[in-house]
Amino acid sequence: MSSPLASLSKTRKVPLPSEPVNPGRRGIRIYGDVPASHDSELMAFMTRKLWDLEQQVKAQTDEILSKDQKIAALEDLVQTLRPHPAEATLQRQEELETMCMQLQRQVREMERFLSDYGLQWVGEPMDQEDSESKTVSEHGERDWMTAKKFWKPGDSLAPPEVDFDRLLASLQDLSELVVEGDTQVTPVPGGARLRTLEPIPLKLYRN
Repeated sequence: MSSPLASLSKTRKVPLPSEPVNPGRRGIRIYGDVPASHDSELMAFMTRKLWDLEQQVKAQTDEILSKDQKIAALEDLVQTLRPHPAEATLQRQEELETMCMQLQRQVREMERFLSDYGLQWVGEPMDQEDSESKTVSEHGERDWMTAKKFWKPGDSLAPPEVDFDRLLASLQDLSELVVEGDTQVTPVPGGARLRTLEPIPLKLYRN
């Protein structure tokens, strides 16, 4: 009969379970499942970053296009406002021609108006006083007495005697020539009208 110690020595030893080994890769031990969430998070981050960059590039492109359009519009405005020499000369010529035509029309209207009343425009006489004031003596000096008309040799002569009888006779003849009820053209605002001439009283004094 065997002893209990002997029976214990005859008990078969069962080996411990070994660590799991990846069958596709020899010698690589796996200590648990590798998480796949790390790769997905990295992919999502890169995708979001790329989308942000694309949006930024699109915004910059739109801004550049907007600025180009504004620049083109300003250039067109500058070209429009800038007067061209040929156009400015032509415009000035047209303005002068229009002004000349207006003046000619006014002159014709004035001449026709005067012609209706038997009158004619003869112009203004030359100003003799201006020419006398510009007269220079032989020595190049202005004769200030003549130019300023302070004194003239003829002013010292006595006036001729007046023949009052002859003057009265001439006035009488002139009064007989004037037709009673004669009219005269009188300018009024906006045109002209005829006004009946009234006799002018005249008095003569011998002194």
